[in-house]
Formats: sequence, C-alpha cells, structure tokens
Amino acid sequence: MKILIIVLSVLMIVGLADDKKIQPIAENSKIIERNEVKDLIVNIRTLDQAIAKKNMDDNKDIILLDVRTVEEYKEVHIPNSILVTLNEIDEEIMSQKVPDKQSIIYTYCRSGIRSKMAYEILYKMGYENVYNIGGINTWSYETQRGN
Repeated sequence: MKILIIVLSVLMIVGLADDKKIQPIAENSKIIERNEVKDLIVNIRTLDQAIAKKNMDDNKDIILLDVRTVEEYKEVHIPNSILVTLNEIDEEIMSQKVPDKQSIIYTYCRSGIRSKMAYEILYKMGYENVYNIGGINTWSYETQRGN
C-alpha cells in the first residue's frame, strides 16, 4: 500500500511538471510549451574562448553574434560582433545579417545561457557551423562600449 501511494505521488508530481510552461524571455515572446523545448534540443558545440579568440584573429570571416539586449550591447561588447537579440532571431533577420548558412558563427551572451538557445535556433534554421563561446562575463580579451 505504501509503495502504491509513493508511485501515485511521483506520477502526480511528474504530471504537474509536464503541464508547466517555460516563461517567455521578454514580454513580446510567446510562451514556449515544454514539448516545444524538447524538439529544440540539439548537441551544442561549445568552443573555449581562448581558441575562439585565436580563430577570430586568424579568420576574419568568422561571424561573432551577440544575442543580448541592445542595452547590454551598448554597455560592453566584443569588437566586430553583430547584435541580434535572442528575441529577434528568425529567418528574415538572419537572412539579412548572415545570408550564407555555411558561415562560421560564434554565439555569445552575458553568461552563456542565451547563446546556447541561439545556437539551437540557428541550428534548426539550417546554420551548420555554429559554435557557442559562452558569456562576455568570462571574456578576458578586448571589449568596447557604445554602438
């Protein structure tokens, strides 16, 4: 009887967790259903920032995509990065900013969470050479302020 109660309790908790929704990133974002997130999950390629910096120095064609907010970007960003906020990433914007889906793209944000989400979105759009380099809060190289 105790086992039955425990099993039923666990099933109820799991059932309640599945009904929860992941809240939007910003006011104008839609609420993402849990099953939609499951569909997005891919193996995220993460690149050490020291290696990323060396690669960027050696290859000026690498696109550095900052997915933070406009305010965060103005406060501090990595030179030559392109700002496309996480909420703006869609086929239309990306086709204007990065039309070649074979381009090498490094994504970053403040701590690495939004850049992982951006990676997944870009991957689903067909961009094949995307790498997450984490957050600017651990970037020990040159940065700049303003636009």
